[in-house]
Amino acid sequence: MRGVRKILGIPMTGWLCAGGSGLILTLGFAPFSQPVAGWIGLIPIAYYGQRQQPHPRDAFFLGWLFGFSHFLTSLSWLQTVTIPGWAVLSAYLAVYPALWFALWVRFSGSDPERMTSAGNIRHAFLGASAWVVAEWLRGVVFTGFGWNSLGVSQGNLLLIAQSADLGGGLLVSWVVAFAGLTLALTARRFELEIRGSQKWRPR
Repeated sequence: MRGVRKILGIPMTGWLCAGGSGLILTLGFAPFSQPVAGWIGLIPIAYYGQRQQPHPRDAFFLGWLFGFSHFLTSLSWLQTVTIPGWAVLSAYLAVYPALWFALWVRFSGSDPERMTSAGNIRHAFLGASAWVVAEWLRGVVFTGFGWNSLGVSQGNLLLIAQSADLGGGLLVSWVVAFAGLTLALTARRFELEIRGSQKWRPR
């Protein structure tokens, strides 16, 4: 156990946040179809990434674990066709969330002085944009596999789903990701305020 900790160097909270986020996102898709899961699924891993600022290598691995736990569970129906294929495909698709999380850690920053309302909105904007780019790449690279994009989790919410008429499913994904990332950054800012690391500034 010591060897694993030394080699990976990732706190247990990182594992839990990454795996937990993936499982929460899965609840947004069939057969569960709980739209709220899409809005909150990114919060644990996004919060952890901003707070802990893991090394790029660790960030990539945690992002991969996040994606793998999500795709392995949300695409579980594939095991009726081919179990090895189900696992391999899930492992491959997880590369895209891994790239996103590595970028998110870089975007979100660790300087408390940057966590103003405007700064958080900017970081969430960049993070959501990186998310939809990753989804787009997943849908086009190697003939593409665009199943279970974040926007699909909102299919049961007519008002949200209708926004796809304006910018397609990627717009819905962007809105949902932006909301989740904003909540994660807001929670982190409240934590800093409680700890006295920064004065509350509404600007």
